[in-house]
Amino acid sequence: MKKENYLYQCKILPNGRLYAGAWTHKKIVPKNLPDDEVVFEEFPECRNGGEDYVWDGQTLTYAPLPEPEKEEDDAADQN
Repeated sequence: MKKENYLYQCKILPNGRLYAGAWTHKKIVPKNLPDDEVVFEEFPECRNGGEDYVWDGQTLTYAPLPEPEKEEDDAADQN
């Protein structure tokens, strides 16, 4: 997905996992980004700030986090 005059700006964890992403107007994006931020001219449509993606500096890879395991109802086991 691409938006005219906007860049997808997000933070990046040391392991490459993206987070806190949003479309930001090009005029607002600083020319010198902090080391833990990255911008993209195009970014796949997502609803979670890019958390399903990993960036290695060259390739954006879809790698969703595993679903959290649901806790079993311990009360049912105690009967």
